[in-house]
Amino acid sequence: MWCWGGNVDGEHPFGDPDANILPARNIEIEGSSGSFVELDLGTNFTCVRDSDDVIWCAGRNGAGQLGRASTDLVGTSFEPAIFD
Repeated sequence: MWCWGGNVDGEHPFGDPDANILPARNIEIEGSSGSFVELDLGTNFTCVRDSDDVIWCAGRNGAGQLGRASTDLVGTSFEPAIFD
């Protein structure tokens, strides 16, 4: 997976919001299987599904688009989405 572009809301899996202008490859999300099979992008948020069928999301969450119990900004840390 390659990622690049703005990261003001932590929508990329990187620590530094200013360091994502150039494409980056081999993205790692701590806790995931490391093998991503699906990617979904929105305005200021990103979700990926790993090979264990866990969905990881990060970025702006003002409308609950990250699948969380709250609408807090997740920031640069990808976390599993919660589904009932």
